[in-house]
Amino acid sequence: MDLVNASLPPDYTTLLCVRPDPLGGGPSILSDAHAAVARLSENTRALLSEAAYHYGTFFELHGVGEEYKPFPILEGSAPGEGFVRFTAKMLERSELGQAHVDAARELVEELVRGRSPSCSGPGTASS
Repeated sequence: MDLVNASLPPDYTTLLCVRPDPLGGGPSILSDAHAAVARLSENTRALLSEAAYHYGTFFELHGVGEEYKPFPILEGSAPGEGFVRFTAKMLERSELGQAHVDAARELVEELVRGRSPSCSGPGTASS
């Protein structure tokens, strides 16, 4: 998702890729984030609910609240509750303890496992 570091991220964003990612990002996927969270253990959800993650820059943005840094991936540890703030790039750019890295990687595995087969590949949006 985009704007993981905003206190009031929009419900939807639209991304249009007009050039290759200069940071070398790969293909995007479309996946149900709440369903992925529901498949995680309670302990993993608790770790993802801690404000330990950092990502992105924040400047001259309107209507998305304030910068949220650090932020939790989950706004609540119950499945299907709250906002899921996640982009795989933050794993490389956050200074995290091993438990938080492992929890985020478990979420990645579930997002990939639950991806939509008709919407996987370059140029598709992720949730």
